[in-house]
Amino acid sequence: MRVFAPFFTLILLLYSGCYNNAHVRTQKMLGVGEKVYSGSGSLNLGGQDGTFGYTGVPGFRAELSLLKGTNFGEIGFWGGAGLLGESIINSYFGGGEVRKNLYLIDYSPFKLGFQGEFNFTPKSNYRGFGSSIQIRPSLISCTNKSDAFYGGIFGLFSLSSLKKEEYFYEWDTAFLETKESIPYTHNTVGIGLTSGFELFASKNSIQIQMDISYIKGFINPQSSHYLKHNYNGLIVTGSVGMNIFKPNGSGKVIRRTEYKTNQSRNLHPEKLQDTSKLIFDPESGKIIKPSKLGATDSSSVQFDPETGLPIEGEDNKEKQPMFDPETGKPISIMEK
Repeated sequence: MRVFAPFFTLILLLYSGCYNNAHVRTQKMLGVGEKVYSGSGSLNLGGQDGTFGYTGVPGFRAELSLLKGTNFGEIGFWGGAGLLGESIINSYFGGGEVRKNLYLIDYSPFKLGFQGEFNFTPKSNYRGFGSSIQIRPSLISCTNKSDAFYGGIFGLFSLSSLKKEEYFYEWDTAFLETKESIPYTHNTVGIGLTSGFELFASKNSIQIQMDISYIKGFINPQSSHYLKHNYNGLIVTGSVGMNIFKPNGSGKVIRRTEYKTNQSRNLHPEKLQDTSKLIFDPESGKIIKPSKLGATDSSSVQFDPETGLPIEGEDNKEKQPMFDPETGKPISIMEK
């Protein structure tokens, strides 16, 4: 086993590095102002076509990221480096993301996310050099200490403008070897499923995640030596990550029960009305507006105990009923 493990790791390193379809982020709902620092690594495990290695978006990668909780969800950014079919780091990337908290099936929490990434590959890479942009929208369920598992769907879109160095041989009176940089565009579109689990400790968590995607690619070389090429295939990626939570600010999160109550009333928490100073009609139970009471201070309004109607003005004070001390029944003014 001690010999097999390093050997198996070496095979994966040589085999990986084709195309990225995964980002590992905590699925815990963050409080307002709460931050989480994360580190993760992703590795293509199988199913990919070798053509994916020419996208300029590395599949074997290491990422560092920061997320911050907001009133609507989260915002953050990340950066890192990866491999594109070689045994040394030859591609670099950075990006930003925004995620909104949603409550869907039976008011269960989800995160609707949008991630955008810029990739740069220097000229040393034999699989192509240049720049690429990848966009990844997603909808993934949330986790907590009692529910570690999560899953969801995502999309993949990438636009690449790259060059690849090629050697050409000409046989004439003498053997000639020429080197030429062939420009090409490599665009992809795809859809995928993600699932994983997140194990929580007091101030951190560990994630293990698996992603599978169906990708369709379009290669368009700007050279007469090559033809356009379209392809499709599956990519399976395994990832592991660690998150460190830093509470800050109010740390308030709108929980599931609060959201369900507010949704049933079709109200937002910040719009809930303070009812401590409201006056209600004793018969109907409806709120009586101060304008209908004829007074600027509704707390000074008195009500007729027989009719439940407000007594308006000073002239009505003499109409307030008196009570028989023996029977406790009201004595009308006419009887008096």
